[in-house]
Amino acid sequence: MVLEDLRVQKMKRAGGGWSYTIVWPDGSVDEEAALTRTQREVFAQRQRIGELMGQLRGFDQMVPGESVQALTVENTTLKRRVQQLTREHRSLQERLESARSNLRFADKRIADLEAQLLEGDQSRPVVTSVADMHAPYLCRSGTICISA
Repeated sequence: MVLEDLRVQKMKRAGGGWSYTIVWPDGSVDEEAALTRTQREVFAQRQRIGELMGQLRGFDQMVPGESVQALTVENTTLKRRVQQLTREHRSLQERLESARSNLRFADKRIADLEAQLLEGDQSRPVVTSVADMHAPYLCRSGTICISA
C-alpha cells in the first residue's frame, strides 16, 4: 500500500494478526515501528512469565514440602492396592471360568441322564440333582437311590 511518498508493508504475523512497516522513499524502514513491535512482544512475554510465576506460587501454596512426601506415600499405597485388586480380579476370573466349566459339564451330564430316562434305559445309574451326581444308582425296586 502506498500513501503519498510512503510505502506501507502489511505482513501477516505468526499469531494471526497483521504487522505494518513504514518504508520511506529512500528505502529506509521506520525504526519506530520496529521498536514498538519489539516492545509489544516483550510486554506479552512478561505477562506470560507473570502468569506462569503466579501458577507456580499457587502450586507451592497448595502442596507445601511436607505434603509432597504424604502424596508420595499415598501414591505408593494406591499402586499397591491396584496390584492387589488386579491379583484378586485374576483369581476371581479363574474361579468364574472353573465354575462355568463345571456348569457346562453338569448340564451335559444332566442332558445325558434325561436322554437315558426317555429311552427307558434303566441299566445305567440315574440321579435326581446335580449335587447327587457323585454316587447315584438304581435300586432293585426301580426307584433312584443315592449313596450317602
